[in-house]
Amino acid sequence: MQWLSDFLYQWITIFLFAIAIGFMFYFLSERDQAKMLWCGFLAWTFMGAALALYLNAKVLIEPQFSGILRPANEPSPPLPSFPPQFNIPENALWLFFGGMTAFTAYDFCRVLNVSGEDLISMRRDASGILVTAKVFSVDGRIVAEIQDNEFHLNPNNFFRRERPNKSELIVFDQQNAKVLDVKFLNSHAIKILGRFPTKRGLLIATDGSTRLGKSDFSGNFAGNGAPGGSVFRF
Repeated sequence: MQWLSDFLYQWITIFLFAIAIGFMFYFLSERDQAKMLWCGFLAWTFMGAALALYLNAKVLIEPQFSGILRPANEPSPPLPSFPPQFNIPENALWLFFGGMTAFTAYDFCRVLNVSGEDLISMRRDASGILVTAKVFSVDGRIVAEIQDNEFHLNPNNFFRRERPNKSELIVFDQQNAKVLDVKFLNSHAIKILGRFPTKRGLLIATDGSTRLGKSDFSGNFAGNGAPGGSVFRF
């Protein structure tokens, strides 16, 4: 997992920094100036590497319009009860769409289909989750398209997009309404929230709730997402 490797590399560089500092003071006491300076240089290098790894883990260092998501280290929401015939594989990715839940064991998954059109799909690889999405404002005008990490924005309707961290992307429309919020909670779970216009009304997915018009789909288990079909279909 990315967060674990970043954590280990940080501690390794800090450990090497401590060793270099120890040798620096040793050679200082021995009055060996050349070796003391070399150890001081190594200590400075290791500390710089540790700081760079920390900033890379905590601060978004991505291309400006990159949508790749890397797993955070947050707990998954509680799982609903599901039929016993479902055999959940170990590599399953749990999908939380507001108050609805599903899982997929495939590297590619069509996540959300509205009125016969795929709005969100995801692809897993070694670097994280690649998102493909069409994002609309509440009045039905397209805000942005995301194709395998790359944002294509509508300058006439786009308000802003945010990447608060490496695990989440958020898109707002011109009315400052959050129309898409995708967060890679951990290596086994991803949460999707947003507002999606449909022919049957506005589909709203918030924490713990999924509503389409007056219909409430919260608590529903959508099953296994296969490559040929969409997990959440409205």
